[in-house]
Amino acid sequence: MVSFEEARCTILKNVQPVGIERIQLLEATGRILAEDISAPWHMPLWNNSAMDGYAVRAADCRQIPCTLTVTGFLQAGTPVVSLAP
Repeated sequence: MVSFEEARCTILKNVQPVGIERIQLLEATGRILAEDISAPWHMPLWNNSAMDGYAVRAADCRQIPCTLTVTGFLQAGTPVVSLAP
């Protein structure tokens, strides 16, 4: 069996980097960044867990990659109800 390091060296010797292109953000799905980017400030500007979050069942993610369906949205302060289909 080939070691990880041998396989890595073989791969790196035989591949060429692809070019870099600038595209609109909405066209970037499925692409990889050519360089690190960061926001000029923290978002949100204060601790606010209501700004974002996702609930995922492990059973729905057994096969990778997987596609998940958004089943609902909850605003901060909304009583929790079952969103499962």
